[in-house]
Amino acid sequence: MARRNNPSGCGCVLLLLVGPFLASLVVSVPGTVLASPAIVAFLLARDPSQIAAYPSWWAGVALAPLVAYLVVRFAGRGRVYPRHRVHLVRAGILTALSASAALLALVLHQKYAGGTVTGATPPAGPQPLTLENALPLVGPVAAGTTALVFYFVLRLLDRRLPHRSEAASRGRTAPAWLDPQPQEIWWGEIEFREGDGSKDRPFVVLRALPQHVEVLQITSQDKSHRDDHIPFRTGSSDPYAVDDGYLELRVRQVNRLDLRRRDSARCPDQIWHRVRSMQADNAPRG
Repeated sequence: MARRNNPSGCGCVLLLLVGPFLASLVVSVPGTVLASPAIVAFLLARDPSQIAAYPSWWAGVALAPLVAYLVVRFAGRGRVYPRHRVHLVRAGILTALSASAALLALVLHQKYAGGTVTGATPPAGPQPLTLENALPLVGPVAAGTTALVFYFVLRLLDRRLPHRSEAASRGRTAPAWLDPQPQEIWWGEIEFREGDGSKDRPFVVLRALPQHVEVLQITSQDKSHRDDHIPFRTGSSDPYAVDDGYLELRVRQVNRLDLRRRDSARCPDQIWHRVRSMQADNAPRG
Protein backbone atom coordinates (compact mmCIF):
# COMPACT_ATOMS: atom_id res chain seq x y z
CA MET A 1 0.00 0.00 0.00
CA ALA A 2 1.37 3.38 -0.98
CA ARG A 3 2.09 5.77 1.88
CA ARG A 4 0.35 9.13 1.88
CA ASN A 5 2.22 12.28 2.67
CA ASN A 6 1.45 13.76 6.06
CA PRO A 7 -0.08 17.20 5.44
CA SER A 8 0.38 18.20 9.08
CA GLY A 9 4.18 18.11 8.67
CA CYS A 10 4.05 20.56 5.76
CA GLY A 11 1.71 22.77 7.75
CA CYS A 12 4.12 22.89 10.69
CA VAL A 13 7.03 23.79 8.43
CA LEU A 14 4.97 26.49 6.74
CA LEU A 15 3.92 27.85 10.14
CA LEU A 16 7.54 27.99 11.29
CA LEU A 17 8.51 29.88 8.16
CA VAL A 18 5.58 32.28 7.96
CA GLY A 19 4.75 32.56 11.67
CA PRO A 20 7.56 34.96 12.66
CA PHE A 21 6.78 37.18 9.68
CA LEU A 22 3.08 37.35 10.55
CA ALA A 23 3.86 38.00 14.21
CA SER A 24 6.23 40.83 13.32
CA LEU A 25 3.64 42.27 10.94
CA VAL A 26 0.93 42.22 13.64
CA VAL A 27 3.23 44.00 16.10
CA SER A 28 5.04 46.39 13.76
CA VAL A 29 2.16 47.85 11.71
CA PRO A 30 -0.07 49.02 14.59
CA GLY A 31 3.05 49.63 16.67
CA THR A 32 4.40 52.11 14.13
CA VAL A 33 1.15 54.07 14.18
CA LEU A 34 0.83 53.95 17.98
CA ALA A 35 4.45 55.06 18.32
CA SER A 36 3.96 58.05 16.01
CA PRO A 37 3.21 60.57 18.82
CA ALA A 38 6.40 59.54 20.64
CA ILE A 39 8.43 59.58 17.42
CA VAL A 40 7.21 63.07 16.53
CA ALA A 41 8.02 64.33 20.04
CA PHE A 42 11.42 62.61 19.90
CA LEU A 43 12.30 64.14 16.53
CA LEU A 44 11.04 67.59 17.48
CA ALA A 45 13.36 67.54 20.47
CA ARG A 46 16.32 66.03 18.57
CA ASP A 47 16.08 67.02 14.92
CA PRO A 48 13.01 69.05 13.79
CA SER A 49 14.23 69.01 10.19
CA GLN A 50 13.30 65.32 10.00
CA ILE A 51 9.65 66.20 10.63
CA ALA A 52 9.78 68.81 7.85
CA ALA A 53 11.29 66.22 5.52
CA TYR A 54 8.79 63.49 6.47
CA PRO A 55 5.49 65.16 7.40
CA SER A 56 3.64 61.84 7.05
CA TRP A 57 4.42 61.14 10.71
CA TRP A 58 1.73 63.68 11.61
CA ALA A 59 -0.78 61.39 9.90
CA GLY A 60 0.37 58.63 12.24
CA VAL A 61 -0.27 60.92 15.21
CA ALA A 62 -3.85 61.45 14.00
CA LEU A 63 -4.41 57.74 13.37
CA ALA A 64 -2.96 56.55 16.69
CA PRO A 65 -6.22 56.97 18.69
CA LEU A 66 -8.15 55.20 15.92
CA VAL A 67 -5.79 52.21 15.95
CA ALA A 68 -6.01 52.08 19.75
CA TYR A 69 -9.81 52.12 19.52
CA LEU A 70 -9.78 49.27 17.00
CA VAL A 71 -7.54 47.21 19.30
CA VAL A 72 -9.90 47.83 22.23
CA ARG A 73 -13.02 46.97 20.24
CA PHE A 74 -11.39 43.84 18.82
CA ALA A 75 -10.51 42.77 22.38
CA GLY A 76 -14.10 43.29 23.50
CA ARG A 77 -15.87 41.84 20.47
CA GLY A 78 -19.12 40.07 21.26
CA ARG A 79 -19.23 41.16 24.91
CA VAL A 80 -22.05 43.05 26.59
CA TYR A 81 -20.88 46.30 28.20
CA PRO A 82 -22.88 48.66 30.42
CA ARG A 83 -21.98 51.68 28.28
CA HIS A 84 -20.04 52.51 25.14
CA ARG A 85 -17.77 55.11 26.77
CA VAL A 86 -15.68 52.37 28.36
CA HIS A 87 -14.14 51.71 24.93
CA LEU A 88 -13.18 55.37 24.50
CA VAL A 89 -11.54 55.45 27.94
CA ARG A 90 -9.62 52.27 27.22
CA ALA A 91 -8.51 53.57 23.83
CA GLY A 92 -7.18 56.73 25.48
CA ILE A 93 -5.28 54.69 28.04
CA LEU A 94 -3.79 52.46 25.33
CA THR A 95 -2.73 55.50 23.27
CA ALA A 96 -0.96 57.05 26.26
CA LEU A 97 0.69 53.77 27.30
CA SER A 98 1.93 52.98 23.79
CA ALA A 99 3.34 56.47 23.27
CA SER A 100 5.04 56.39 26.68
CA ALA A 101 6.56 52.97 26.03
CA ALA A 102 7.82 54.06 22.60
CA LEU A 103 9.30 57.30 23.94
CA LEU A 104 11.02 55.47 26.77
CA ALA A 105 12.45 52.92 24.33
CA LEU A 106 13.73 55.69 22.04
CA VAL A 107 15.40 57.53 24.92
CA LEU A 108 16.99 54.36 26.29
CA HIS A 109 18.18 53.39 22.82
CA GLN A 110 19.82 56.78 22.34
CA LYS A 111 21.40 56.65 25.78
CA TYR A 112 22.65 53.07 25.96
CA ALA A 113 22.69 51.70 22.41
CA GLY A 114 24.67 54.37 20.63
CA GLY A 115 21.93 56.49 19.05
CA THR A 116 22.56 59.83 17.46
CA VAL A 117 24.70 62.06 19.63
CA THR A 118 22.75 65.03 20.99
CA GLY A 119 23.80 68.25 19.31
CA ALA A 120 25.40 66.57 16.32
CA THR A 121 25.02 68.53 13.11
CA PRO A 122 23.03 66.51 10.55
CA PRO A 123 24.22 66.40 6.95
CA ALA A 124 22.74 68.87 4.48
CA GLY A 125 19.43 67.93 2.92
CA PRO A 126 16.74 65.53 4.14
CA GLN A 127 18.15 62.34 5.56
CA PRO A 128 16.35 58.98 5.63
CA LEU A 129 15.06 57.77 8.97
CA THR A 130 17.36 54.89 9.87
CA LEU A 131 18.57 53.08 12.95
CA GLU A 132 21.62 55.32 13.06
CA ASN A 133 20.03 58.78 13.09
CA ALA A 134 16.56 59.24 14.51
CA LEU A 135 14.20 56.27 14.27
CA PRO A 136 15.29 53.07 16.02
CA LEU A 137 12.88 50.19 15.57
CA VAL A 138 12.63 49.88 19.33
CA GLY A 139 9.95 52.59 19.35
CA PRO A 140 7.37 50.81 17.16
CA VAL A 141 8.27 47.44 18.69
CA ALA A 142 7.73 48.80 22.20
CA ALA A 143 4.38 50.37 21.21
CA GLY A 144 3.22 47.24 19.39
CA THR A 145 4.20 45.00 22.30
CA THR A 146 2.35 47.30 24.69
CA ALA A 147 -0.78 47.09 22.52
CA LEU A 148 -0.51 43.30 22.39
CA VAL A 149 -0.15 43.01 26.17
CA PHE A 150 -3.02 45.48 26.65
CA TYR A 151 -5.20 43.34 24.35
CA PHE A 152 -4.65 40.21 26.44
CA VAL A 153 -5.18 42.16 29.68
CA LEU A 154 -8.57 43.35 28.40
CA ARG A 155 -9.51 39.81 27.39
CA LEU A 156 -8.59 38.67 30.89
CA LEU A 157 -10.52 41.46 32.61
CA ASP A 158 -13.64 40.96 30.48
CA ARG A 159 -13.79 37.18 30.69
CA ARG A 160 -16.67 37.40 33.19
CA LEU A 161 -18.79 39.65 30.99
CA PRO A 162 -21.58 37.81 29.17
CA HIS A 163 -21.17 36.95 25.52
CA ARG A 164 -24.18 38.00 23.48
CA SER A 165 -24.48 34.92 21.28
CA GLU A 166 -23.86 32.45 24.11
CA ALA A 167 -26.24 34.21 26.47
CA ALA A 168 -28.98 34.34 23.86
CA SER A 169 -28.58 30.69 22.89
CA ARG A 170 -28.69 29.50 26.51
CA GLY A 171 -31.54 31.76 27.53
CA ARG A 172 -29.54 33.65 30.16
CA THR A 173 -30.72 36.89 31.66
CA ALA A 174 -28.78 40.12 31.43
CA PRO A 175 -26.35 41.13 34.19
CA ALA A 176 -27.66 42.76 37.34
CA TRP A 177 -26.29 46.19 36.42
CA LEU A 178 -28.58 46.21 33.36
CA ASP A 179 -31.61 47.03 35.49
CA PRO A 180 -33.80 49.57 33.67
CA GLN A 181 -36.60 51.22 35.62
CA PRO A 182 -39.83 52.81 34.33
CA GLN A 183 -39.47 56.45 33.19
CA GLU A 184 -35.73 56.04 32.63
CA ILE A 185 -34.19 56.69 29.22
CA TRP A 186 -31.92 53.94 27.92
CA TRP A 187 -30.02 53.15 24.74
CA GLY A 188 -30.10 49.78 23.05
CA GLU A 189 -30.32 47.84 19.81
CA ILE A 190 -33.74 48.29 18.17
CA GLU A 191 -34.48 46.37 15.00
CA PHE A 192 -35.45 48.16 11.82
CA ARG A 193 -39.10 47.99 10.84
CA GLU A 194 -38.21 47.05 7.28
CA GLY A 195 -35.40 44.67 6.48
CA ASP A 196 -32.79 43.08 8.68
CA GLY A 197 -30.46 44.83 11.05
CA SER A 198 -30.70 47.08 14.06
CA LYS A 199 -29.38 50.38 15.37
CA ASP A 200 -28.40 51.81 18.73
CA ARG A 201 -31.33 54.10 19.64
CA PRO A 202 -32.71 55.85 22.75
CA PHE A 203 -36.05 54.94 24.29
CA VAL A 204 -38.22 55.47 27.36
CA VAL A 205 -38.71 52.38 29.53
CA LEU A 206 -42.37 51.53 30.15
CA ARG A 207 -42.02 48.19 31.87
CA ALA A 208 -39.14 45.84 32.62
CA LEU A 209 -39.80 42.10 32.27
CA PRO A 210 -37.42 39.18 33.00
CA GLN A 211 -36.33 38.67 29.39
CA HIS A 212 -37.18 41.94 27.65
CA VAL A 213 -38.17 45.56 28.21
CA GLU A 214 -41.23 47.34 26.82
CA VAL A 215 -40.17 50.73 25.52
CA LEU A 216 -41.20 53.78 23.51
CA GLN A 217 -38.60 54.79 20.95
CA ILE A 218 -37.25 58.36 20.75
CA THR A 219 -36.37 59.68 17.31
CA SER A 220 -34.64 62.88 16.27
CA GLN A 221 -36.49 62.98 12.95
CA ASP A 222 -39.37 65.39 12.40
CA LYS A 223 -42.59 63.48 13.11
CA SER A 224 -44.88 66.48 13.60
CA HIS A 225 -47.15 65.19 10.82
CA ARG A 226 -47.67 61.84 12.54
CA ASP A 227 -50.46 61.16 15.04
CA ASP A 228 -48.53 58.32 16.66
CA HIS A 229 -45.68 60.62 17.76
CA ILE A 230 -45.57 63.44 20.30
CA PRO A 231 -42.92 66.13 20.82
CA PHE A 232 -40.32 65.09 23.35
CA ARG A 233 -37.89 67.28 25.26
CA THR A 234 -36.06 66.45 28.48
CA GLY A 235 -34.51 69.86 29.14
CA SER A 236 -31.33 68.19 30.38
CA SER A 237 -28.18 70.30 30.76
CA ASP A 238 -25.98 67.32 29.90
CA PRO A 239 -24.67 67.85 26.32
CA TYR A 240 -24.54 64.06 25.81
CA ALA A 241 -28.08 63.39 27.03
CA VAL A 242 -31.18 62.97 24.86
CA ASP A 243 -33.04 66.24 24.46
CA ASP A 244 -35.15 67.32 21.48
CA GLY A 245 -37.03 64.75 19.45
CA TYR A 246 -40.30 62.88 19.06
CA LEU A 247 -41.61 59.99 21.14
CA GLU A 248 -43.24 57.15 19.25
CA LEU A 249 -46.49 56.00 20.89
CA ARG A 250 -46.00 52.40 19.82
CA VAL A 251 -44.75 49.90 22.36
CA ARG A 252 -41.70 47.97 21.23
CA GLN A 253 -39.78 45.17 22.90
CA VAL A 254 -36.02 45.23 23.50
CA ASN A 255 -34.16 42.16 24.68
CA ARG A 256 -32.28 42.77 27.92
CA LEU A 257 -29.12 41.50 26.24
CA ASP A 258 -29.43 44.33 23.70
CA LEU A 259 -29.38 47.07 26.34
CA ARG A 260 -26.36 49.34 26.11
CA ARG A 261 -26.38 52.16 28.64
CA ARG A 262 -28.58 54.39 30.77
CA ASP A 263 -28.97 57.97 29.61
CA SER A 264 -28.41 60.77 32.12
CA ALA A 265 -31.81 62.31 31.28
CA ARG A 266 -35.23 61.02 32.32
CA CYS A 267 -38.63 61.24 30.75
CA PRO A 268 -40.31 64.46 31.96
CA ASP A 269 -43.20 63.96 34.37
CA GLN A 270 -45.82 65.60 32.14
CA ILE A 271 -44.95 63.28 29.24
CA TRP A 272 -44.63 60.27 31.53
CA HIS A 273 -48.11 60.81 33.01
CA ARG A 274 -49.48 60.81 29.48
CA VAL A 275 -47.77 57.68 28.20
CA ARG A 276 -48.15 55.55 31.33
CA SER A 277 -51.93 55.83 31.03
CA MET A 278 -51.70 53.62 27.96
CA GLN A 279 -53.00 50.18 28.89
CA ALA A 280 -50.68 47.31 28.06
CA ASP A 281 -53.42 45.44 26.21
CA ASN A 282 -54.63 48.39 24.18
CA ALA A 283 -51.35 50.03 23.29
CA PRO A 284 -50.19 49.52 19.71
CA ARG A 285 -47.21 47.19 19.50
CA GLY A 286 -44.39 46.90 17.04
